[in-house]
Amino acid sequence: MATFTRGIRVEDSVPAFALAGITNFDGSGRECIQWGLSGDVTADNLNNIVYVCHKAGTRVVDVILSLGNTGADPTNPLQAAVDVLKNGSYSVLSAQPAITKAAADGTSTATTGSGVTQAAVVTSGYRDLVVGDRLELDFDITRNAGTVTDEIADPLVQIILTVPLGL
Repeated sequence: MATFTRGIRVEDSVPAFALAGITNFDGSGRECIQWGLSGDVTADNLNNIVYVCHKAGTRVVDVILSLGNTGADPTNPLQAAVDVLKNGSYSVLSAQPAITKAAADGTSTATTGSGVTQAAVVTSGYRDLVVGDRLELDFDITRNAGTVTDEIADPLVQIILTVPLGL
């Protein structure tokens, strides 16, 4: 059975889908780009073009990572991390958001607390965009295929931008 996301058909043969959308917040000139995968993630998901800049002066101000399931491995830690690249080459982050689950049973949603690294956006020009600049997202996991008892699942990433107001 196929599912639909904002009018886009997602075939059953595709194990995961990417969700991308832009939301304006309260007229303040902030935009939120959302990217996510549905279901278990057992490999990296790289080179996802998630945004093309439409207005000069746009700036990346934050990147947030959340997992629906941190996964479990009784022997080795699991980790999920995100990088956001300007034009595929330059990271806009000096610290990537990451969630590390220590070797253990059990799973839970994790966005803060032990093992969670918050993103730090660079203060250099890489965070500043001009018309036509693209943002790419790399979702990277670290896992040991032989010992995982519960997979990392349902990641969601938000990239927060400020966009100049007006025409």
